[in-house]
Order: sequence, then C-alpha cells, then structure tokens
Amino acid sequence: MIHLPAVLGGLVIGALTAFLGVLFTGAGHGWMGALIPSGMSMIGAPLGLLAWSMRRNATGKPLAAFVVVWAAIADTGLIVATLAEESSHFSRMWNGDLDFVVAWAVLLMTWQILPLIVVLTSIGVDKHPPDADQIPAAVRALSNLPINSSGSSIPTETRTSHLDTPHDSAKSSSP
Repeated sequence: MIHLPAVLGGLVIGALTAFLGVLFTGAGHGWMGALIPSGMSMIGAPLGLLAWSMRRNATGKPLAAFVVVWAAIADTGLIVATLAEESSHFSRMWNGDLDFVVAWAVLLMTWQILPLIVVLTSIGVDKHPPDADQIPAAVRALSNLPINSSGSSIPTETRTSHLDTPHDSAKSSSP
C-alpha cells in the first residue's frame, strides 16, 4: 500500500530542494555542485519519506536501503562537484545566502536521514529471543552461574590478584 501523504510530502521536499539548488547556480556563476543532490532529491525525497512511512513492514526496509545508496551517490556527487569548481562559488553562497544554504541542507538531510534510521534500526534487531534448544550448552551454562555480591560470577575466594596479597620482601626472600 502506497502512503500518499508521504509521497506528496516527499515531492514537496524534493521540489523545494531542487528549486533552491537551481537558485544556487546563479545563472552559471554560482555554486553548481548543489545541482546533483538537488536533482536527485526529486526521486530520493518521495522514496525516502515513503520508506519511513513503511518502516514497519517488509517493503519499507529494502526501499530504505535503496534510498540510503541513492543518498550516498547524491552526497558523493555534491562533494566531487563542489571540490571541482572554484571555492569562491560555494563561499559566495555561504557568506551571502546562509539562510538558503541551511534550509537546503535541512531539506536534503530530511530525506536522507529518515531511511538511514530505518536501515540502522533493522540491522541485527531480533525482537524474539531464541528458543532454549537454539542456544549452545556452553552459553546456557555461563548464563546459569551465580552472581555474588561484588557483581562477579567468580567466587571471591578463588579470585587472586597481586594486589590482594601482601608483598613483604623479608618473607619472600630465602635464607
């Protein structure tokens, strides 16, 4: 089932991100590096918000993984393109239109972080503990060890340390 509000919200985020990215170019005299992730936001934002809205079912997790890869490609393009152009293009945006750069970055991160959360929370999370027959005998034996008052499963009498025994040079030397 497609969650229409998520897709529509993603389209709005993607369109705003793309619009700001086009504004940054300054008719070819501005920050061109923002065009790559801004254009990719038109697809990434709707899919990212859709993955977030479907995070509790089986379809949402692979979709989120796809969007994470899509976002990594977009961010790599941003870095490469920004480093390839003159630094004055980005610094002009940073110094003159910081509000727009921050708004653009927040919009970009929104559709990138939500699917990343879906992927990270689904890795290695098993909500059901294993049955007793699935746990090796050695692990079961360790889990049944009694815990003493010091929080250790090793009885206090059997633990030894060089700090526990006095070091008297007179006693340890032989005649």
